[in-house]
Amino acid sequence: MERCKRKKDLQIHHKRVDGGNEINNAQVLCEPCHKATASHSDPNHTSPQPFTQSVKDEALKLAGNQCQCTKGQCCDSLEGGEEINEEIGKKYDK
Repeated sequence: MERCKRKKDLQIHHKRVDGGNEINNAQVLCEPCHKATASHSDPNHTSPQPFTQSVKDEALKLAGNQCQCTKGQCCDSLEGGEEINEEIGKKYDK
């Protein structure tokens, strides 16, 4: 499946809440893809400790400063390079 093309509003997501704060548990996601994760929609979710800046920097470098989501269902494409996340109703540039 094709990877999300967004390079703005990138966040570092914990793949597993109990997976620790090392690079192997870090995933780079844009804001709409991050909000579409199961943990964001769970009202009982407790966020783990944040990643250190060095892990964030390494994750961004390894991801090529681009969202790593491959689900393809986080946002619907619009013309002109804009995308919208229906759940949160915001537009984002690719």
